[in-house]
Amino acid sequence: MFMGLKDYRNKALTDRLHRQLWTEHRLEVYPDDIMYLIVPYDRDEKLVLELHKYIKSLKSRYSEKDVVFVTTTIMTDDCIKEDI
Repeated sequence: MFMGLKDYRNKALTDRLHRQLWTEHRLEVYPDDIMYLIVPYDRDEKLVLELHKYIKSLKSRYSEKDVVFVTTTIMTDDCIKEDI
């Protein structure tokens, strides 16, 4: 849906449309669908740790086994460059 600038600035309208889009068009991704989670190289490893923490927070939605397997798919783009 295209929104003009006036409509886009209307927070109530954009919130309602975002909820509608989320309900009608979201893409379901299941743990078995994930082969790799690639994050940019980060010397401080913040991105990897944040992603790992987020995935672990999903234990209420997924089994512990699924959470563990998904966390093992995390790698940095630097790691891929070195392997290829």
